Amino acid sequence: GWRRIGDELHTDRMVPVAGGNARAHAEVDLRSFTARAERAALLAVLNLSVAGLLWLLVAMAERGFPRWLRRRTVAWMRTYHARLTLALFLFFVVPALSFALWSYRRLRSDDRQVRELLVDESLHAAALGNVAQSLDTSAKKSEAPILVYVHGELVGSTESLLDDLRPLGVFLPPAVQQRLAAGGEVTAGWEEKLGDSPVLVGYRSGVGQSGMRYVLASPARRDQLVLDRRRRDLGILVLFGTAMGGLAALWLSGFAAKRLARDLELSRIEVARAERVLAWGEMARQVAHEIKNPLTPIRLGVQHLSRARRDPRLDFDRVLDENVARILSEIDRLDEIARTFSRYGSLPADLPPAEPIDVAAILRDVIELEQIGEGNVRWRLAGADRELRALSRGDELRDVLLNVFENARLAGATEVGVRAQRDGRNILIDTTDNGSGIPREVMPRIFEPHFSTRTTGSGLGLAVSRRLIESWGGRIDITSDGPGTRVLIVLRMGD
Repeated sequence: GWRRIGDELHTDRMVPVAGGNARAHAEVDLRSFTARAERAALLAVLNLSVAGLLWLLVAMAERGFPRWLRRRTVAWMRTYHARLTLALFLFFVVPALSFALWSYRRLRSDDRQVRELLVDESLHAAALGNVAQSLDTSAKKSEAPILVYVHGELVGSTESLLDDLRPLGVFLPPAVQQRLAAGGEVTAGWEEKLGDSPVLVGYRSGVGQSGMRYVLASPARRDQLVLDRRRRDLGILVLFGTAMGGLAALWLSGFAAKRLARDLELSRIEVARAERVLAWGEMARQVAHEIKNPLTPIRLGVQHLSRARRDPRLDFDRVLDENVARILSEIDRLDEIARTFSRYGSLPADLPPAEPIDVAAILRDVIELEQIGEGNVRWRLAGADRELRALSRGDELRDVLLNVFENARLAGATEVGVRAQRDGRNILIDTTDNGSGIPREVMPRIFEPHFSTRTTGSGLGLAVSRRLIESWGGRIDITSDGPGTRVLIVLRMGD
């Protein structure tokens, strides 16, 4: 019966042959638990990969899935987290794959060299003389079986079972015969197929005492087969390590990218907080400057009233009316400054919710107001002849549009075109003018608080406008190529 020795099963059987019965020994390699676990893990990874591929093929047949997958993939690839994950994954995997490829090629090369060395050793150990002496001496000195060919035909071997079964065939392979005879070589190697396994067979030519030429052949020895199994196990181990390393690298790269992205996000938050502190400091100085401007005429007006009351030559009532009007105007200016800075400093949660507003009606009203203003500006409005409802706040939208249009007027524009249109679930307000435009070097700063290319004003117009529009869920984009500027306001459609 079968008996287990280590990781192998062994048995002995009597096999009938032409000359009677011969003993045959069979072995079954069970492999170690570690080798079986490695193969099982690789099979599990392969099965999961095939299952995922089949699921993807089935999902691709669904309508809309390819477009959704492509959109999600493109959106993910554009993120910093995705790029960092892929970079770290390649950083781990490329060296591992390179090492695995190098190890595989080195194992194959070493395997071939060792097998050739072992076969050559077996043939060299065979005693030379006549054929019968070669077989008898070889059987004593060599652990591997020896086969003898004369005139290219098998005439005997050191094991009677090989004489009967002749697994390597009756004749020498033609390629070996040509190399030993025509090529003049003494030794040659050739791989024979025994079942499903390739076996290296070495051939060595010799000349007997009678001058007869013969060829000795020796297949792989038993210890060589053990080495082959160990090399295959080592190859599986390298493949297993590469696969597990790839999976670990994918997980670690995602984890590391998440941590790095979080740290970078925290750094950006800190930088943004520091920038806000600096911006608020600058804005506080700007507020002080803006408040000081109206206070000067108010102080002068009060001083004038005080002098006019004591001077009987002046018409006090007329001076009082003039200065009161001037003081009230400056107070209104102070109120506007306070409201402007209050809007900019308000948190989105403190603002009232956006509601559906007829944008077309507000556009018509603001354009009519601009047409009666100063300056020789031609105003063109398109797309506002029907209702266009978008999420905003009416008074704030009016202020935003007035700010945009006044910027065009102050830029020296003679023509301003305004177009309102629907785009999917959005309402677009597209404003173009032929004014002086915005210099390229200041474009990145146009939405900064207290920044202005003019010497008057608080410099909060565009900053407040963007904050208000974003609080409604919209956005504002400004482009300027040479003369002229384009302002695009995108608002969400209201129900």
